[in-house]
Amino acid sequence: MFETTYRFLRFPGGKARAFTTSYDDGVGADLRLMELMRQYGIRGTFNLNYHVVSDEDIDVAEKPTYRLSRRQLATYYQDFEIAIHGATHPFYRDLPTASAVYDIVRDREGLEGMFGRIIRGHAFANGSYKRETLEALRLSGIIYARTVGSTGGFVLPEDFLEFHPTCHHRDPRLSSLLDTFLAPARYAVYPRLFSLWGHAYEFETDGNWSLIEEVFKRVGGREEVYYGGMEEIVSYCLAYRQLVFSMDSKRIHNPTATPIWIATDRTETESICIAPGETVVMDER
Repeated sequence: MFETTYRFLRFPGGKARAFTTSYDDGVGADLRLMELMRQYGIRGTFNLNYHVVSDEDIDVAEKPTYRLSRRQLATYYQDFEIAIHGATHPFYRDLPTASAVYDIVRDREGLEGMFGRIIRGHAFANGSYKRETLEALRLSGIIYARTVGSTGGFVLPEDFLEFHPTCHHRDPRLSSLLDTFLAPARYAVYPRLFSLWGHAYEFETDGNWSLIEEVFKRVGGREEVYYGGMEEIVSYCLAYRQLVFSMDSKRIHNPTATPIWIATDRTETESICIAPGETVVMDER
C-alpha cells in the first residue's frame, strides 16, 4: 500500500526528505524551544489544550514546566503551527464517544478563535484513543492525529488519523535515526519524513537542552530537507493523493489548487512540479 500511495511524491521544492516536530501541552519551556527552532530554521507544531491553562500569566524563567495562561498562548505561539490536544487533556480511550466529540470540538473552536486561523491537526493526550475516536476526529474536521507510538522509520502513514511519529526525543535510537535519515541515498524512490515529538518541559526536568540543540544543529539548514508543520505536510500529502494517474502512470493531472512535486526517476534529485490544473506526460520529460 505504501509503495502505490507515495512512489512519486516529493515535498515542496522537489525535496525527498522532510523534518517536523510536534510538542505538547503549552508550557513555559516551549518558548526556549521556539527560539532554538528559529535559530536553526526548524518548523513544527505545538499541541495545546484550550481549557487547561494557568489562571494567571506565569513567570517563564521561574516556572518553565508550568502551563502558560490563555493570554500567553495567544501571544507566544502566533508564528507557529498549532494543533489541538484535547480541551481538557483527557484519555479518549476511557471517554464515551459523545464526550470525546465535545472535548475535540471545544478545543478546536477555542483555539481557532484564539489564533484566528483554521486548525485541523490533533495530538492524542497520553496517546489514548480507540477506534471510535478516529471517526469522531474525522467528523470534527481533523485531518491528522499524532500518536505516541514511535516507528523508528520515515514512512508516510496510510491513515493520517493514526500518525505514528518517528520517535520521541528521549528515544535511545535518536542519533542513529538521524544518521540514517541524513545519509546520502544513491537509490531513493520513496520520500522520507522524520517526525520528532515530546514535551519541552522534559528538557528542563532531564537537564538536557543540549540534546535538542544538537539535533537541530544536525538537521537544520539543509538544502535537501523540507521543514514544515505537521498539518502543512499532511495537507500537501492529501493534495498529492488527489493526483489523477493514467493506467501506465505516465500521464498525470493535478486537479488541486496546490503545486505538487513528483519524482521523475529513482534518485532524490530529479523531480518536476505539476501546477494546479496542469497535466504532464512523464515520458516526454
